[in-house]
Amino acid sequence: MMKCTGYYWSVVLLSWLLIGCGGAQKEEVVPEPTEESMTATINGSNWKAQVVDMLLLDNDFLLSGQELDANGFPTRVIVIQGPFTRPGTYGIGAVNGNEVGYIEEAESADISRGALVITRITDRWVEGTFNFEGSIGRGANNRRIVVTNGRFAAKKR
Repeated sequence: MMKCTGYYWSVVLLSWLLIGCGGAQKEEVVPEPTEESMTATINGSNWKAQVVDMLLLDNDFLLSGQELDANGFPTRVIVIQGPFTRPGTYGIGAVNGNEVGYIEEAESADISRGALVITRITDRWVEGTFNFEGSIGRGANNRRIVVTNGRFAAKKR
């Protein structure tokens, strides 16, 4: 009788561990985006690209988000370029080959620091977040640019 009781409790304990504690957890499947997007907060104001383009050359990608004026000309552009092959956090700068560009009213910013996080890469999409800061303008017109809460989803082409 003692062996049967020990066996019984072993089965109950094992069942509880496998079922009661969650057992094998299934990974949540997050659906791919349905449209391309790029958004950010630029100097405290919300920004959304009206046009998002991505070009993939070997393992380098070039991603741009553009805000357009009433005539269809770009007024603000954010460009992200780098050899991003898998999800991860990437520093921004020429030293590691990852670049971010910011253009406003045909003036290009000098980016001093920032980070890019690739959150997901699939056969069809790249998604991630970004932030950076720098300065734009010359002389008395020089001003600081702070870009936070940047997010993008772009289709590979």
